Amino acid sequence: MKDMFSCTLEGKNWWKPFLGYIAILVYIQVQLVVIKQAYPAMTDTNTMLLSLAEILVTTIVAAVFAILLMRIAIPTISIKGQHFSFAGTISEYVTIHLTGILLTVLTLGIYYPWYLRRITDYLAAQTSLGGSAFSFRGTGGKLFKYLFLAVFLPLLVWIILFAGIMYTISLTAYGPEALPLFISAGIVYFAIFIILAPGFYLLYKWYVHFEWKGQTIVWDTEFWPSVGFVAKEIALTVITLGIYWPAMAIKLYQYFLGKTVIRSEQTETGRFSFDGTAREGFGFLWGQVLLAIVTLGIYLPWAYANIMRWFVCKVGLTAEQLSLGE
Repeated sequence: MKDMFSCTLEGKNWWKPFLGYIAILVYIQVQLVVIKQAYPAMTDTNTMLLSLAEILVTTIVAAVFAILLMRIAIPTISIKGQHFSFAGTISEYVTIHLTGILLTVLTLGIYYPWYLRRITDYLAAQTSLGGSAFSFRGTGGKLFKYLFLAVFLPLLVWIILFAGIMYTISLTAYGPEALPLFISAGIVYFAIFIILAPGFYLLYKWYVHFEWKGQTIVWDTEFWPSVGFVAKEIALTVITLGIYWPAMAIKLYQYFLGKTVIRSEQTETGRFSFDGTAREGFGFLWGQVLLAIVTLGIYLPWAYANIMRWFVCKVGLTAEQLSLGE
């Protein structure tokens, strides 16, 4: 038997904090412009300190509003009459963020995977369903390995290759003989989106590793078929200059959910599914984005709420042996 998730979030539920967040970000940028105009002869050190202050303040503001929005949005999601709840607090979340950023800077980025792990673990622990909280089982060490092998190294090779081609082009007279080099540069430039497909797959696989009521929620799939599927969808989006993105988002979402399972030890007790289609969602997603653009962002709270409802309400869970009650 398949039970469908429900979501009742509407734009009117969170438009005040949502637009408040945007207004504060705009205010910060305006103040930066004013400061730079008032002190045009700032030293490099002062400019760097100003940039660091911007990052710090923006991070704190983002953390504050993230908690506010999650406390509003998460309880609107339910399944089988059971609503999710979220008990995260601003002080705890901001502390985790600031500590993680500080340690990441001090370790020259090495701590970043453990920072992500701490954030994910906190959000999971503050989210509960049927009176039971979730817990995150991913480790910082595994994420470090994934990021290093599937993101950092491919990016390093890509940067060296692309820089080499561009340097070679700079040595030419930009005549007909340079055309193959420009073509090569274009191919290499767009190849970065495909190269990162394994990293995208591994990062998602790392994230989907939760425990709830003694059962685990994991992604049940194989590496190469999944990477090939992700790479194909990314390639179509790049080739169409981004026009295809709603179809990509829907197909990836459907693919990922269809392979997300709930297990008790080695026995599968539940499997997720997504009933939405790229055909019906393509125009809907583009419509919401265009409305947000036309209204200069004012419609964003309603756009996000509509998109969230569309995705959540088409998610199903087949779980014959799983009880969601207390």
